[in-house]
Amino acid sequence: MQNQFSIRLTVFVGIIFCQSSCAVETSLEKSLSSFPIAAIQNLLDPLHDGSFLNFTNDSPDIRRVSEPCLFDLVQLGKDLRARKSSAVQMIDSFGKVPSGLIRGHLQWFGAYDECLAVNKSSVNYCLTRLGSSDDLTAIQRSPALGTCLPRTCGSNDIELIVNVLIEAIAKLAKQSIPELDTLRSRSTVCELDNPWEGGAFLIMAVIAIFAVICTFGSILECCPGVTRIGHARRRSTFTRIVEDMEDDPLLTTTTENGETVKIDIEEEVVEEPLAFRAFQSFSFGASWRFFTDERPNEIPYLNGMLVASVWWVLIGKEFSLGELVYENAYDYFDGMKTFLGQLIVSSYLAGDTFLLISGLVLTYTILGRLERNGGRLNWAWLYIRRYLRLTPMYAVLLLGFVFLVPHVVDGPFPLLVGQDIGRNPILFCKQYWWTNMLYINNFVPLDTTQQCMDWTPFLAIEMQLFLITPPLVFLLYKCSKVGLAAIVSLIAGCLVANAVIEAQWGLPIAMFQVPLKHNDTYDPTFDYVGNKPYTRATPYLIGMMLGFLFLKKPVWQFPYPKFDIVFNIGCWISSCIVANKVIFGLYDEAYNSPTAVNMLGRVSWQMLSRLGYSASISWVIFACNYGYAGPIRDILEWKVWRPLSHLTYMVYLFHPLTLQLWLVTQRDPFYFNLINMTSFFFAQLISVYTISFIFGILIEFPLLRLERAIMRF
Repeated sequence: MQNQFSIRLTVFVGIIFCQSSCAVETSLEKSLSSFPIAAIQNLLDPLHDGSFLNFTNDSPDIRRVSEPCLFDLVQLGKDLRARKSSAVQMIDSFGKVPSGLIRGHLQWFGAYDECLAVNKSSVNYCLTRLGSSDDLTAIQRSPALGTCLPRTCGSNDIELIVNVLIEAIAKLAKQSIPELDTLRSRSTVCELDNPWEGGAFLIMAVIAIFAVICTFGSILECCPGVTRIGHARRRSTFTRIVEDMEDDPLLTTTTENGETVKIDIEEEVVEEPLAFRAFQSFSFGASWRFFTDERPNEIPYLNGMLVASVWWVLIGKEFSLGELVYENAYDYFDGMKTFLGQLIVSSYLAGDTFLLISGLVLTYTILGRLERNGGRLNWAWLYIRRYLRLTPMYAVLLLGFVFLVPHVVDGPFPLLVGQDIGRNPILFCKQYWWTNMLYINNFVPLDTTQQCMDWTPFLAIEMQLFLITPPLVFLLYKCSKVGLAAIVSLIAGCLVANAVIEAQWGLPIAMFQVPLKHNDTYDPTFDYVGNKPYTRATPYLIGMMLGFLFLKKPVWQFPYPKFDIVFNIGCWISSCIVANKVIFGLYDEAYNSPTAVNMLGRVSWQMLSRLGYSASISWVIFACNYGYAGPIRDILEWKVWRPLSHLTYMVYLFHPLTLQLWLVTQRDPFYFNLINMTSFFFAQLISVYTISFIFGILIEFPLLRLERAIMRF
């Protein structure tokens, strides 16, 4: 009985490796159709005569396995023959070849929790990739097999053991199996202990301090009398802070920017120390009002656009998790090639909406202040304030990602992700965190696979474009023609930069494409156009021109009133056609082959797609501002969008984290279909807004109010 059990186990291992040799091929259907099935059947007979062990003993790899590991493996074999539950549990935890290989089910994780339940201090769960090449790209497409072996067996030992088994199976086969000649364990990573570091206690202390301050501020707000140190009735001239529009759509649509207006008034003066005002800025009640109330000079229709855009980003990020997540990866690929799939693939355009609105609001705000102040502006404070507005919450997220996330995630997926990028992503943040804080992480490191939090280079783009905004706005103030000419010239420069870069390599413009040109200078890990300010500035600059127009022309009418309705309908139709072409235009041709779309087509697309999309969005904003949008403006101004738009920046920061936390805590791949993805989207929507609201109430909103309190003092 024991011998039969061992034989069945050995047969199972043999089938695993024979099947896995099929799975590493590019086309699973072609691979399986050509694979010698008879060889698998012939393989089973020799396993029963025990000659399998002779082949393993003769293997040179078995002699390279460490002695402690070999000793424990022998003991495991004895325990298995004795049918000890712990040994059976370990073997049962091994990954098994599932059905659905042809549809891309290549993640054979096994039972992670069952493995560690044996005794976490004595067993080790590892993930090994079976492939025919050491190339990272090949490893990413290779089957992943979960193993559960004694803890004395490290990753090198496990690779040797797996390779020994493959060699033994190849020798036992009565018919040659060419795939087994090159099949090896190419990458193995094991579950490791994560010791607590000082940074984890630091970030927890920061959050706790903010919570205590918010609680204290709420108490002060409930008892305002204790903060008053004197009062008198007098006639005085005092300074009032006048609110302008916010300069960053990811943050909110309005805020106070510090313009001073002198007002002569007789009033009862109630003086409060700055410290008390500062504490009251952290009040939960004040933060709630900041979250829900309408603010002066708010642009209501931008709220709906911001919420729709960040939802589009969230959908795109959900689907971009890629084939690693899905047990039917080929269904995922097929889904992305459909017409509606283009709506998901084109979600990167939502970032252009943010850039356009940012350029618009910044220009409108700064130019308006220049005109009211006679050209005077504290330029240094403008830059400092921008950095201070974006960075605190960003830094909290970075600390949490590096020091807390490793302690709340476990399972096979973190090991799989580490294999796919060649290193634990947390280590990249420990190495390159300073690039995030300096907003240069879209340039450093050059290898995009090593970026810390790969969704944050967009923030670097915004910061870098902000650097050129005040000088351009000042040009618009001094001489509008010169300023507009400078902006148009920069737009032309962006178009040329995109064209030149595309012409150099013929870069992919859609999923599943490859460059048309391969030469020694091309680096597939380098980001050529996606997150560079000189290729992404077009929507931002168009937004600047739109902001200039709105300030100079608060009221605008079509010069020929009789054709006003024709103008309106024509612009809406044109806008829809252009947007449709940009979002869905690649559907017909781009997915025919990896080299689909010739060089001229790729250059034209790279040059004009963002320009066309920006023009379409600009018309929607223009129409809402000047009364041409009708019910569309009513939808975008719906009051529900207002509080949600105030969380836009937080949602953008946290949305990949919530997605990744869900992913890396899974024990099995996710089944891809429309119902599952829709349910997943709404679950993530609730999760990310909940987390964003909590951190907004604790940190983001209080800091914004603290800035106001200091400026009013």
